[in-house]
Amino acid sequence: MGCEKTHPGGLALTRRQLEKVRRMGLWTKEGSVLDVGCGSGQTVRFLAGQGVVCTGIDIEKSWEDGILQDNPVFCQTSLFSYHPEKKYRMIMAECVLSLLDVQKALERIYALLEEDGVLLISDLFDIKSETLSKGSWERYFKQTGFCLLDWEEETSFFREYMARWVWEHGSFPWKGRKMSYFAAILSKEAKIRWN
Repeated sequence: MGCEKTHPGGLALTRRQLEKVRRMGLWTKEGSVLDVGCGSGQTVRFLAGQGVVCTGIDIEKSWEDGILQDNPVFCQTSLFSYHPEKKYRMIMAECVLSLLDVQKALERIYALLEEDGVLLISDLFDIKSETLSKGSWERYFKQTGFCLLDWEEETSFFREYMARWVWEHGSFPWKGRKMSYFAAILSKEAKIRWN
């Protein structure tokens, strides 16, 4: 799909999510950020350019060598094999959790977050699915201990992404399924609320 659109919504959706978190008073570019399933590293490079200390992890090495300095840091590893020395203030998972065991992935992310840490997710949901419906995602969040602060349907980004996919690849991977896309902000602390 190219670096500009590594996930539905690309950097436009990422920027909007980060702006919401800033307006909510949950993040001020301080503290480190982890991007789970970072792909080409587009998001971590964007954050590093803003002066944010960040790390990107992915099981496949999709980023370019030779351009790395101390920030951002990239690690070729899985979420479940990654054991950093410190916890993160914010973790981002852009279109990756639906590819994993969602409950186990959220439990691992919860363990990697600081006590007042924030999780930004953008991912798929399937209206008819028992495992990826909006209600399923909400149950996963609650069972893990996360407080859902904001959920916004972002299906227009997904439609645009899939139109490009079909144009470039000639087929639709979820034919016959009612797929949608969402962006959510979660907190490890239930005392914070967002309306």
